[in-house]
This record gives sequence, structure tokens and C-alpha cells, in this order.
Amino acid sequence: MTETSDILSFYFDGKYSLKELKRSVFSIFDRHFSKFLVGFDDLRTNSEQYRDYYYNYNFTVYNSENFFAVITGKPFKAVNFSVDGSAYHKSDSINMEVRFDSLIYDKYAAAGFKSDFNLYQGYGDFKLSTKQLIYDKTVIGNFTFNSDVDKDELYFHTNIDSISNENNSISFSGKTVPHRDSFEIQLFGGYITVLDDVFEFSGDNRMVLGKEYINLYDFNLSDKESRVLIEDVNNNRGIRLNFRQFDAEALNLLVKYDKLIFSGNTNGYVEVSDVFKPEIFESELEIPDLKVNGDFLGHFKSHILIDPAEKDKLMFNALIGAENPILLATGKYDFKHKSFFGDFTLDDYPLSFLEHIIGEGISETTGVVDGNLIIKGPLKEININGSGLVTNGSAKSTFSIHTISLISKDSLSAIKVLILKVLWLKMSLVIQGR
Repeated sequence: MTETSDILSFYFDGKYSLKELKRSVFSIFDRHFSKFLVGFDDLRTNSEQYRDYYYNYNFTVYNSENFFAVITGKPFKAVNFSVDGSAYHKSDSINMEVRFDSLIYDKYAAAGFKSDFNLYQGYGDFKLSTKQLIYDKTVIGNFTFNSDVDKDELYFHTNIDSISNENNSISFSGKTVPHRDSFEIQLFGGYITVLDDVFEFSGDNRMVLGKEYINLYDFNLSDKESRVLIEDVNNNRGIRLNFRQFDAEALNLLVKYDKLIFSGNTNGYVEVSDVFKPEIFESELEIPDLKVNGDFLGHFKSHILIDPAEKDKLMFNALIGAENPILLATGKYDFKHKSFFGDFTLDDYPLSFLEHIIGEGISETTGVVDGNLIIKGPLKEININGSGLVTNGSAKSTFSIHTISLISKDSLSAIKVLILKVLWLKMSLVIQGR
């Protein structure tokens, strides 16, 4: 079977039945790795009819241009994509190579991809590497995964050099052992780097995953001062990540707004109560010494929840200040409609926070503000309304009214514009000096 065109070429030669090809390949794995194949009973067979099968194949896409995009209805482009392989069922051997220079599909992209799979009876290895993986705005640099299987044990090692071009990396090794109704995974060692902090896998780091349960044994990461403990909860159906003295600088990776730099020691947890039916998500964080851009704000607490009653909404509340809060916040984010609602109460809140939000154009800000803000609407058309009282307030500004009147569809720019209107045009927020 052979096909050739300017876009692609394809051949599949040998002795085989196309209808039975899937089952024939499975028969090789079943003979040597049956413990790894729990849940695939419908493909099992005792037939010897596949022993005479053998084949060689190649599939190559030179440059798909828009060919696949027309079929899928989404951005889909492959350059120098090739799959080569062969199988000889009499000796229970299979090998396959996949290569491509670049592949783009929807929000996914990869470049410099190589993978090799080789199997001979009860032994096999799989190697994968790619120079770059992209999902939306997340960029993973130099990802590798290598594994070797020896009948009833699979050993693996994975490595990531960088995440989103930051000093973040991952590297660890381990093994997987199949049991009658579960898989056991154990990490021998490794680390996760977050900014300048290196967290090492420091416990037994063992997980047993069954059909409806998960058991975690001494699974934790730690550096010199911080620790992340991962444990099972809810009768072995859920997972909780407990943070101890974790640097709040990690929040900067999530916020991705370079005008706000968080720091401070973080304690708390993130929990998914049922990983087999992940409908409930809950998190509590506490930062006794929260700083933003080096300015001390005080004791921060927050609670975030997604529950079955409102699966499409993330509910939150937060405060800054232990005995006399300077900020109380409550609200929700609607995933379905991509809209936000937040109610913020300020009490002696430093007015200097405007410099962190607005950035260029405002400096030497002094004073405090008491008031209430309601922030709501779709992220691209956010609205801010409220009232407030500024005490001993002053600031220097280089903005002109023409600059203020510009409208941007970007949500952060929109917030900047609205806050500027609040301060200088007095359209949304009535400010009274005292």
C-alpha cells in the first residue's frame, strides 16, 4: 500500500490484515507485559494467527501548509513530519521512530521533536525529546523522557530545562510496578526549581494508583527552609498539597504582571477532594509578611473554592491585616462567561499601590484611602465603580487627558484607564481630600 503527493508520502508493506492490526500488536505486549495491560481485556486473544505478520511502514508530511487546517477547522501545520517503523511478530519485535521539525495544532506547538521506541520480547525502551513545547503562552524548553521496561518493572527519567523562559526546571527518576488492580510509582530522587529555589524529592515518594483510589506515602519536596507535602485525603480519593514556608515569589509566575512583585513566606494548602471526579477545588493561603514590590502590606489570608453547586464559578475571599484589616475582598470568577465580580473594602490602604498597578506616569504617591470598590464584567470590558476618601494624598503624574481617554481591549490596560479616570477625571470614583 503506497501513496505519494507533493504534501505527503505513505507506504505500508508486508504480511498483515489491516482489520486485525491493532489486535496483533496488542498480542505482542500481552505475551510479555500483561500486568501493565489492566483494563484491555477486550483486545486479549490466544490466537497464533499473527505469528506470521511482518511489515515496514513510513508516513511523511513534507509541509502540510493549510491542508490539515481545512480538514480539522483549526490551525494545523506540520513540517518534515515522519513516522518510520517495522514489526516482526515471529520474534516479537517492534520499532518505531517519529521525527518532525515543527508541528502546530490549535494552541499547541512543538519543535525539534524526536522519539524512538524499540521492543524485543520482554525488553524495551522509549526515548522522547523536543527542543520546545508550547501551550497557549506556556513555553517548555528542552523536554526529555527516557524509559526502559524489563518485564514487570518500568524505569523512567524525565527532564525539563525551562518553563516560560524562566529559571524553572524539573528533573526526576523513578520506576513503575504493576499490581493486580493498581500501579505503584516511586521516585528515586530529583528536583523542581522554582525561580531560585531548588526543591528536592526528599521522602519515600511512593504512590499507589488504583481504579477508584490513590495512596501517597511520604511524598514531599523540600529545600533549606520550605516544604511541600503531598498527601491523599477523602478516603484515598483526593490529593492535598500542603505548603510550609513557601516563597510567595512563585505567585509571580501565575499572575504574570511585571508591575506587581510578590514576596513573603506562604503557608496553606491546595486540595482536589476527588481526582476521579474533579468537581471540588479548595485552597487556603496565608502570608504573614506579604510584600508587594518591597512594600510591606501585612498579614494576608485567602480562601478559594469551586464546589459542585456552582461548578463554573470560582469563589474567593481575602484580607490583608490581622487585627485591623486594610483590605477585605470577596467575589467570584465565572469560567463559562469569562467574567469577574469583586467587592473590595479599603481601610487606611496605602495609596502607593496605584504606582504598582498604573506603572509609568505616576510617582511619589503618599496617603491612604478608605472606601469601597466594585469590579465586575467580562475581563476585556471590566468596570470599576465605588466611592472613597483619601487622607493626606498626593502624587506626581505625567499623564495628559488625551492619554487617559485611550481605550484598550486588553484587560490590564482597561483597568489602568479606569483607575486614571477615577483619579483625574472623577468619573467613577468620587475622591475627597481631607
